[in-house]
Amino acid sequence: MDRELLEAARQGSRERVNELVRQGAYVNSGMYGAAEGGHKELVDLFIKKGANCWNDGMYNAAKGGHKELVDLFIKNGANKWNLGMYGAAEGGHKELVDLFVKKGANNWNLGMCSAAEGGHKELVDLFVKKGANDFDNGMHCAVKGGHKEIVELFIKHGANNWNWGMYGAAEGGHKELVDLFVKKGANNWNDGFFYSKTTSLKIFFIDKGANVRDYFPQFYKEICVKFHLSNGVLVSKLLRRYIARFKGSKLRNEKVIINDKHETTLDQVFISPPGTIVKFRNVDYQIKGYLFYLIKSRNPHFK
Repeated sequence: MDRELLEAARQGSRERVNELVRQGAYVNSGMYGAAEGGHKELVDLFIKKGANCWNDGMYNAAKGGHKELVDLFIKNGANKWNLGMYGAAEGGHKELVDLFVKKGANNWNLGMCSAAEGGHKELVDLFVKKGANDFDNGMHCAVKGGHKEIVELFIKHGANNWNWGMYGAAEGGHKELVDLFVKKGANNWNDGFFYSKTTSLKIFFIDKGANVRDYFPQFYKEICVKFHLSNGVLVSKLLRRYIARFKGSKLRNEKVIINDKHETTLDQVFISPPGTIVKFRNVDYQIKGYLFYLIKSRNPHFK
């Protein structure tokens, strides 16, 4: 609900804001959204209702580029200048970056990383001139935002933590940048899998050799160990849906019987409660945790 209020306030939807406030949503969240969206009347409304996180409000106003609201939060007591600079850099608002620097902001690496993630090269250059030199983290932030030009700039400056860059690319969902870091030597496939937000990237890391056994249920662990399937793993797909992927094995299409009456295969998975009985190759398994499977369409009971 708080996230809904933030989004409604950012969009300036007064009717939805009123509804969510009546339901008890956190008014500071609403103030953050209104500040980023530049809706002063909504900021005033949230303040009247008790919102008072001035520094976070200032950050969001700076990110949105709304100087009038930045001034309002400062007047009310906001004074975390590096936080304000962070927001201004993320949004690409140089005049506000300058404002916070004049007030005392001096965390150049923080500003550089924020500007890099937002894709604002001129601000990246500004922070580097001021002394920012954490180029590996800058590269990570730039790649997370998908900004190849800035990634190349950091590499030119000396960034060379290829795995850290690959993680940022995986988190941002940028396959072409993942490939860039792999070519440069990144090879921590398990962490690449962990950071990935898309199914296609998770599968990519599995095919590279990721073997994150902690992520799949006991039944799949037992099957993988018993039949020497070192790359068996569950891959996030859509909301609470998974597929089991067994690299180079035909076992993924073999028959599985659920509770002695429902047929499926190893690579079709959904959610079943603990205690479910699964038969595979005439061996019964009682599931200790949740089993993920997807019953075939000919079993309408499980649609």
